[in-house]
Formats: sequence, structure tokens, C-alpha cells
Amino acid sequence: MLIVLYIGGSGVFQDFDFDRQKIAYGQWWRLFSGSWVHFTVWHVLMNVAVLMVISAVLGEGVSAGWWLGVMVLASWGIGAGLWWREPGCAVYAGFSGVVQAVLVFALISSMRRDFFWTSIILAGVVLRIAYEHTPFYNPDYLRSWIHVAVEPAAHAFGALAGGVMGLIYELQVRRRLLTLP
Repeated sequence: MLIVLYIGGSGVFQDFDFDRQKIAYGQWWRLFSGSWVHFTVWHVLMNVAVLMVISAVLGEGVSAGWWLGVMVLASWGIGAGLWWREPGCAVYAGFSGVVQAVLVFALISSMRRDFFWTSIILAGVVLRIAYEHTPFYNPDYLRSWIHVAVEPAAHAFGALAGGVMGLIYELQVRRRLLTLP
């Protein structure tokens, strides 16, 4: 889907990116769709590659419905977070915030299988996102590939959405396990 949207060209991008001014004029779908369009081919390919690795390594045992739910909730959460908490963000596009949501969700849902390693990796993800909000972080490190600065807030909002969905998922699984005969 991400690649298809990218192939759609600049018209698709201009109709679906997170554009604060257009959202203010009523194009509210951009709160969701901004996560699904990309600035460059490298931008989309990086996100797809990381998503494939996460699903291959951590995707076991979770239904497609849950994965879709995480991606949809994260897309809305990222857009809403950028809208209300990041007034300086005029334009945003990219799936990296959703990738953070998928990663955090996958780690939380994998903790029953290997608590030690998934906890360490989850702590690393949290520390990396915290680092992205320090003066030492350079949001332009990928500019030559994606033609824009990285938006650390999208990663934080995505990770938060993934964490919420991960906890809901785990509560549901544990409730189901407790009711088994």
C-alpha cells in the first residue's frame, strides 16, 4: 500500500500529506493519511524494509486485525499529536511513526515469550526516542535521502500509540488465558 501510494506521484502526496493549513480549512483526513505518503522513494523503502524486519522477527502469533488496528490508531494518534502538540510542524509525511508503533506493540506482545530480551530492546527504543528530543540529536541526518528533517515527535506519538495498543492486547490475551478451562 505504501509503495502504491508513492507510485501515485505528487498528486497523491499533495492530497494526503499532513498539511497544517489544509487541515485547518477542513481537510481532517490528512491527520490520518499523512503517515501513509512519503517524500522520496528512499523514504518509503526504508519504512517498508524496517516494517518487514519487524514483522519477520516479532510478528508471530498476532492476528492481521491487530496489526491493522495498530497502524490505523497510530496514524490517527500521530496526526492528532502533531496537530495539538507540535504547532510548528507545518507539513509531515512518512510511516516512521507508525513503524515505531508497530515495533513497540510487537515488543510488548512478545514479552510473554522472552521477557528479558524484549524488555532490553523496548528500553533501547524508549531511550532512542528520548535521545531524539535532546539538543544532541540531528534531525537532518537523513535529509540527503528523504529531503526533509526527521520529525521526532511522530516517533514519540507512534510509540505511545503502539504502547497503548500493546497493553490492551496483553490485557485481552491474559484475560483469555485466565478463562481457559
